[in-house]
Amino acid sequence: MHTLVVAGEKCQRLMAARIANVRVKDVQADEIWTYVKKKESRRVLGDKDYHDIGDAWCFIAIEWNIKLVLAYHLDRRNTMAAWRFMRKLAAATSNEQRFQLTTDDSLRTTMRWAPNWMSV
Repeated sequence: MHTLVVAGEKCQRLMAARIANVRVKDVQADEIWTYVKKKESRRVLGDKDYHDIGDAWCFIAIEWNIKLVLAYHLDRRNTMAAWRFMRKLAAATSNEQRFQLTTDDSLRTTMRWAPNWMSV
């Protein structure tokens, strides 16, 4: 398991270094649900690794025209996770031109109650 964690961390650093300041036109953002070991509703307080198991959400942003994954974030589904994802997307895209960001209502709802100090 340690090898997978190290490989994942290196891939994340490589992506952050290489996918930056990309000029984009159309970005599609979405969420993918999965779970680690068991679903959130099946966890009990005495479970080993209680805080590390349960529902997991992968936020992902893809440039529609060139099919490039610009950013992703794996976390719980909450406002902080959504804002971390959007910060990664902001770092990946160029601020020289505006672009169309398309998503379903669930991501927008997740971010709705963010405090004002969390601006991207």
